[in-house]
Amino acid sequence: MLYFGIKRSTFTIGPLRNPFLVLGTLAAQLLHLWSMHNPFMEKILGVSPVSPRKYGECLLYRP
Repeated sequence: MLYFGIKRSTFTIGPLRNPFLVLGTLAAQLLHLWSMHNPFMEKILGVSPVSPRKYGECLLYRP
């Protein structure tokens, strides 16, 4: 088992208190937004920009 100086289990830390999780999630969202608004990436991924209202609706939607 690898040990990197971790004092506690990842599962005992709240998700909002885990800086790697928070920063990773923010970085992923920024990368997705950048990819949708970059013309080169739009063509490669076959995506189009989403309006801020629709993006907010997607974030607030709970099935």
